[in-house]
Amino acid sequence: MRFKEIVARLFGLAENCVARLIASHIDEVRQAAQHSGYRKGYEAGRTSGEQDGETSGHASGYEKGRAEGEATGHATGFAEGRQVWVIENHQTPTEPRPLESTVYGPHSFTFGADVEAKMRSEVAAAVREKKVPAPTEQQWSMIFAKHPATCVIAGAGSGKSTTLVLRVVFMLKHLRRQRDEITVVSFTRASCDELRETLMEVLPHWGIELDYSEAKRLVRTFHSMLFRVAKSAFPGVGFFENIRITKLENKGNIDRPDDEEDIDNPMSAAKLNDDQLTLINLAYAQLFAADEKFREHVLQMLMIECSRAASAERDDDKEYREGTIRSAAARDLRLVETVNARYRERALWPDGVEEGPFPAFKRDGRIFYANARTEHGRLVFFGELVEKDAAAMFSPEEQLVDDAGKAIFTLRSALKVKRNIVAVSFAGDYRYVNTRSRLDMLALERLWLSPGSRPIGGAPVFEVKLDGELKFANIAEAFYMQASFIESMGMRVPNAVKEMPAFRNYGLEFHFCSALPRYWLHFNELLSTKKQMTFNNAFLLLSSEQRDTGPRVPLDVLRPLTNLVIDEFQDISPQIVHWLVSCQRQLADTENPDKFPTLMAIGDDWQAIYGWRGSAPEFFIKFDSHFPAHPQVGPALKVQMVENFRSVEPIIRDAERLLGSVVTKTIKSSVATQPLEHGDHGVKLFECGELSAEKLSKIAAFIEEQLEYVKSLPKSHKNKVIVMSRTNTVIDKLKALLEARAGILFYTYHRAKGLQAEVAVMIEDCSYDQVHKLRNRVYVASGLFDVNYTYDMAALDEAYRLAYVGATRGRRRTFWFVDSVAGASAHLLNVKSQTGLPARL
Repeated sequence: MRFKEIVARLFGLAENCVARLIASHIDEVRQAAQHSGYRKGYEAGRTSGEQDGETSGHASGYEKGRAEGEATGHATGFAEGRQVWVIENHQTPTEPRPLESTVYGPHSFTFGADVEAKMRSEVAAAVREKKVPAPTEQQWSMIFAKHPATCVIAGAGSGKSTTLVLRVVFMLKHLRRQRDEITVVSFTRASCDELRETLMEVLPHWGIELDYSEAKRLVRTFHSMLFRVAKSAFPGVGFFENIRITKLENKGNIDRPDDEEDIDNPMSAAKLNDDQLTLINLAYAQLFAADEKFREHVLQMLMIECSRAASAERDDDKEYREGTIRSAAARDLRLVETVNARYRERALWPDGVEEGPFPAFKRDGRIFYANARTEHGRLVFFGELVEKDAAAMFSPEEQLVDDAGKAIFTLRSALKVKRNIVAVSFAGDYRYVNTRSRLDMLALERLWLSPGSRPIGGAPVFEVKLDGELKFANIAEAFYMQASFIESMGMRVPNAVKEMPAFRNYGLEFHFCSALPRYWLHFNELLSTKKQMTFNNAFLLLSSEQRDTGPRVPLDVLRPLTNLVIDEFQDISPQIVHWLVSCQRQLADTENPDKFPTLMAIGDDWQAIYGWRGSAPEFFIKFDSHFPAHPQVGPALKVQMVENFRSVEPIIRDAERLLGSVVTKTIKSSVATQPLEHGDHGVKLFECGELSAEKLSKIAAFIEEQLEYVKSLPKSHKNKVIVMSRTNTVIDKLKALLEARAGILFYTYHRAKGLQAEVAVMIEDCSYDQVHKLRNRVYVASGLFDVNYTYDMAALDEAYRLAYVGATRGRRRTFWFVDSVAGASAHLLNVKSQTGLPARL
């Protein structure tokens, strides 16, 4: 390239660069001028705009703020000036409180010290006039009790009867309770009569006249009280227990007592009358014919009883020597022939039984014979048949004689030895007959249990003995008695049987309990066709368990039950408790503060002796848990009256020792008030062996000595000697020996309760060593008792309490004759006192 071209290009490039620099400089100058102008203009515009904006914004903001402020302030002020209620429902559904479970309270008796002082003054005047004895402070506590539910623990000889009467006086005179709102309750007609007489003697001192008819309305037995209530609830219905023959021309008619008649506890009746038995047996026969299941269980029971009646039970534990066996075998054939002849003579030979003798078994190589044989080959041995009202089959001295008429051995002794040999030596299938019952069983077995021999109509009538029972009972009567016991425990029979613990085998009790509900339902149906019902059924229908669906009783009928004063409360049954609470609950439902229900229970669980008929001292011992009181009045009040005005100290202490093993009881110790005088002592024990005629004669002579001793005292009670035993058999024999000497009372232990004499004579021990399978299960089913407290335990406790009752009948002395020291009397053996060891009679 040429130089000029290079220079030209360089020059052009330089020009171009300069041009660009000039352009860039011009641009920079222009931008700087533009920026300077913008800033000046912006500042001038902003200043002008702020001034204009502030002026116009202030004006418009003021106008707008004023307008809005006026609107808001006006609205607020206007709203605040108005009275407007805005109702919004925030409630939710609720339920009423659970039903009130208490019966007693919240109201209670209210009175002041002035009222108490007035009553004390009035009683002091009555004491001066010898109307009543002066109360102790413990007795005043009972008289002045304010609580609506009061339990009075009144020991033996504590003077409760007089105190009860003074309580009634206080209620009528000072608590302003109306006479038709008070009922005094006792368990027997005799005790009711005593209370009525005392009330009629005492009340006139307070200006209250009471004739006998009014006294009968005021003092009642439980069952007469129920009768009055039930007449309203079940009009036209009679009671099975009231069926009785009143006149010969009205035989079979139902006697309906009036409202004021006393009605004893049916369970205390000695026995059912003929009309009652007719209905009981009719129900049994009807059901046996109509109910196959019932029939099966009855025949099983018959089979068990026939088998049980088979054995020849030993009456001693002797092991006979070879000489005795030899002699017995030598006379056995003659013995069988003689006994058979006597059965024939007395028309006792059973049908369908072939007369022997038949070889039965060998003992030590010697043959013994059976008296007879059934048509099915079963051997039968006959002993001396004992009948209650018939002459003895053999006299004590009658001899077994040989063909030559020579005496061999006394018949009774020969039969005793034969029975014992059969019992231990013969293991075959046989029947042993020595009672009318066993003879009847032989006929029943042939008639009802033999194949193809069962009759078309009728039903087997036989006796059963449940475990724990003391004696046999007719099958229909046994159903009635056990069902009555269950209902007295406050349960329906079918429910009780369903709730019982299971049996361990198909024994008598299993079949009995299987048949029992069927029988009881049918029996009640039969009664209903005759417009009859049992007291038990009425109690249950009117009890608290049925109050929602059962019959309602008018309040005017219940009014006499408003204020209850109950004597011997320890003998109450669960069934009666349920009924009482139900009746008083209805009265509490009226919520009348002037007519609130009250209950005063007076008793002594140490003297509770009727558990065998369904009574339960549990309700007395745990009174506050069974008779609930309102929280405002607090738990039931308990008052103890432990002063004993009857017996001397040694008798009291020995009697209390008899209760040492009682499981369930209140804890107390009696205080003797009678002075101990020369000749007084506690319980003296005599061990006398079997009560033979000779021993009873000695006891009778001893009783006469005690009678003469009491007569020699300068002052004594009208009852000189009281003689007691467990059974009427012993009592009747002693009565005959003593020829009803004046001043001597004769009673069983049960009937002696409440009585007293200077000297008490007890005969026979008090014990219980049975296992009552049925009633043990009833106790469990009832749910009333501790799971470990059985009927057997209750019965053993009751045996000890029965002994306590007997011992505390004595004022100065008590004597006790027992065959051997084994039952309650054993509690006295370890006593290091004047009682000492038992003497021999």
